[in-house]
Amino acid sequence: MLEKVRKPGKAKSIYKVIGWGSMGVICIAFMFMGLTPDTGGSFTGGGAAAIVNDTSIPIRSFREAVERETQQIGSAYNNLPAAQRRSFEKSIRERTLNSLVATEVLFQSARDHGFFVPDLAVRDELAGLPYFQEDGRFSRERYLAILNQNRLNPAEFESQIRRQVTIGGVRDGFTRALKKPGQMKSLEAEAGDVKLNVEFIRFAKENIDMSALTTDAALKNYVNANKDEIKSYYQDNKTEFEIEKEVRARHILIKSDGQDDSDKKALSKIEELRKELTKDNFADMAKKHSEDVGSKPKGGDLGFFGKGRMVPEFEKVAMSAKVGEISEPVKTNFGYHLILVDEVKGGGHRSLEESSLDIAKSIIEKEGRKEAMASLEKAVESGEDLQATLKKFKLKWEETGEFSLNEASAPKLGGAEEVITEALRLKVGQVSQKLVRSEGQAHIVRLKKLSLPKEAKSQKTTQAFSASAMESLNRWAEELRENARVQVNTMVLDI
Repeated sequence: MLEKVRKPGKAKSIYKVIGWGSMGVICIAFMFMGLTPDTGGSFTGGGAAAIVNDTSIPIRSFREAVERETQQIGSAYNNLPAAQRRSFEKSIRERTLNSLVATEVLFQSARDHGFFVPDLAVRDELAGLPYFQEDGRFSRERYLAILNQNRLNPAEFESQIRRQVTIGGVRDGFTRALKKPGQMKSLEAEAGDVKLNVEFIRFAKENIDMSALTTDAALKNYVNANKDEIKSYYQDNKTEFEIEKEVRARHILIKSDGQDDSDKKALSKIEELRKELTKDNFADMAKKHSEDVGSKPKGGDLGFFGKGRMVPEFEKVAMSAKVGEISEPVKTNFGYHLILVDEVKGGGHRSLEESSLDIAKSIIEKEGRKEAMASLEKAVESGEDLQATLKKFKLKWEETGEFSLNEASAPKLGGAEEVITEALRLKVGQVSQKLVRSEGQAHIVRLKKLSLPKEAKSQKTTQAFSASAMESLNRWAEELRENARVQVNTMVLDI
C-alpha cells in the first residue's frame, strides 16, 4: 500500500529493561485473540463489552482477556471455595474491562495527537516475534499459517501490532520524562554491567497438535450432539464470523502543508478537478494531476484494502462510498483527496450452518489445549514428573547465551520482559515454579548464569522510577477517560 494515505510515525523498540526488573507494562492483550476494535459499535449483533468514542471492544475480546487473567493466577484460583471464586472472578472481570477501556482511550488519544508508527516499524516488530521464526529468522509461511489457525488476517493482526507499539511508546515517554539525563545514564550503565544467561522452554498452546481430536467425523458428531452450544457460541461471537469488507479505490491527491494559504490553494485546485472528473476519465486525470507519486502512474489505483490500513478520514469515505461514485474533497494530513471506489468485496457474516464445523473445532481445541496447559502447569508447580511431561509435549530447553540488561532485546526471547524478570528472581541453576506468560506464550525459566557489578544501586531506584511513571500515566488515562464517551455493557460483569 502507499505511504501517502498511510499513518505516519517513527519506528521504536518496545523492549527495554533498565536495572533489575521490568519497567512496568500496560497489558495490551492482542496475540491471537481477535482484539480488533470495531467501529460504529453497538450492544447488538455480536455484542460489545464497552464502546469508547464509537469504537467497540468486542465481548469476545473481553472474555478471552478474562481467561488469560485467570490463567495467569494459575491453579491457586481453581483451589478456592466456590463462593470465593465467584467473588474473585467478578473482581477480575471488572479490572479487565477497566484495563481494556483504559487501553483504548490511551490509544485513541495517542492517535489523535499524531503518534503513529510506519509500516516499517510493524514489519520490524513482526520479524522479532519468536513464534513467527524458524531457525532464528522470520518465516512468512509460519506467520500466515499461525494467523490462519487463529482466524486472523494479516491486516487485522498488523493493526494490533501498531496499537501495541503506539501504547508502548506512550508508556516509555512517561518513564523517560520523569528521569533526569544523568539518572538515565547511570541506570543504563548499571544495566550494562548486569549480564545473564537464561535457559527457557517456550510453550504456546496454539501449537499443540489437536488433529486427532478434530477429524471431520469428530467435528460432525460434536455439531450434531451440541447444537444449542454451537448456536450460542455463534450468537455471542458474531464478530468472529464477519467477512471483512475490502474496497478497491483510486484517488487523486493535491498536497498541503497544513498552513492556511496552502490549504486554500489545494482545496481550490481539487474542487476544480472535481468538476471535470467522471468515472471514465478518473484514471487519466489521476496520472496527470495527482501528487501521490506512488499511485499516480497507476491512475491513482491503491488496490484492495480493509479497515485499519488507511488514515481515518480517508478510510471513512472510501469504506462507505458506492462503486463508481466520486467523493467530495477529503482532507487528511497529506492534503486533499478525491476518491473513486472501483470494487467492493466481502462484508456481512457467514451463516450458522457455514460456521458450525469451525465452531466445533474451536471449542474442542480450546478445551484440549486448556487441559494440556493445566497438566504442564501442575508439573512445573510441583516439580514432579516435569521431565516426563516435557517429553510428552516434545518440549526442549533453549538458551539465550550471555547478554546485558541494557540490550534492546534478549537473544531468542525478543521483548519477553516477564521472562527476564522471573529469571532475575531465581538462584543460578534454579527452575521457576510457575509458568511465565509473555506475549501470548508460556515459558519455563531456568537461570544458568548471572554476573553482577561490584557496586550496584538498589533495585528500589529503578522500581521507584517505574512506579512514578506508571502513576503519572494512570492519572493521565483517568483524565482521558473522564472526557471520553464510554458506554459499558454491565451484563458482561455478571458471572
